[in-house]
Amino acid sequence: MELVNQRRIIQEFIVVTIAYILEGATTTKTSKDNKEVLLKQFWNWIRPFFITVVPAIKQAPSSISTKEIVFHRLIELTQKDEKFLFDLQNQIARLQEAGIKPKIT
Repeated sequence: MELVNQRRIIQEFIVVTIAYILEGATTTKTSKDNKEVLLKQFWNWIRPFFITVVPAIKQAPSSISTKEIVFHRLIELTQKDEKFLFDLQNQIARLQEAGIKPKIT
């Protein structure tokens, strides 16, 4: 049962993270709203990990292929780099503490 709960928590974290990544990719450079500023900061932090692997992320963040590539890249990064996972958890917690709800599609 514990393993099932852990998997569910991990799946929810991945889904939320993907939503924040895709939303952050579409924020404008001139964002003034606090929500958009935080999303832009998140995007600026995570962008280098994704932009070369998923160049279409800015133009087609809602496409199924973009979401699939982001998912696989996120799994790859979290499995091979503990510091990335720790930093990512902190970044997601910061967005959630600010009351920013991910747009999960």
